Amino acid sequence: MLIFFEEKCRTYSNKKKFGICDDPSPAKNPAYIDEACGEKWIAVVINEDRHLVSFTAIDNCIEIKKIDNSGEIEPPFRPKLSHPVLILQS
Repeated sequence: MLIFFEEKCRTYSNKKKFGICDDPSPAKNPAYIDEACGEKWIAVVINEDRHLVSFTAIDNCIEIKKIDNSGEIEPPFRPKLSHPVLILQS
């Protein structure tokens, strides 16, 4: 079962401007929100109303498994994303 919203995979910010960081390979840590080091940001978030925003990392954090036809769990499936995925929910 996939638990997408694990707290250990989340970072938060209510700043007006912040970034998302994803350390270069071979990164062992999940992607995260950063409020200080703009040169490391791979994406910039402009949060004019200063809502509390949560970012949930997928890489190096959430293990995605698929079940084959025999019902056995295969090794973890980790898709390689060429672009960051941003899901906004209000």
